[in-house]
Amino acid sequence: MSDLGSRLKEEREAHELSQPGLAELAGTSRRTVIAWEKGDSSPTGVQLSSLAKHGFDVLYILTGERAGEPEPLKPDESALLDNYRHLCDEQREAVYRVSEVMSAGQKTDKKTNQG
Repeated sequence: MSDLGSRLKEEREAHELSQPGLAELAGTSRRTVIAWEKGDSSPTGVQLSSLAKHGFDVLYILTGERAGEPEPLKPDESALLDNYRHLCDEQREAVYRVSEVMSAGQKTDKKTNQG
């Protein structure tokens, strides 16, 4: 089984689909899906696009890298986010405005130090 084939199978199983079910989504036959999973052939761009529309992570299938996997939050970032979530709308707006000003200041400082 090729890497692409094993990742495709992993995605198929994560979506709780049988090979015939995947074939239907991709507009192909069960035999073709078997060939993909064995590494004998690969899905076309049109077929991958169809799978993406059904929630398959096509980037992962092709490259082994998950699409949109966020970097894990550090403990201080997690605490900050938790605190923010407990604020009322007015307080959130104030925090947002302060962070915008601070962020703009950081960008200016970096440009000044580089020049």
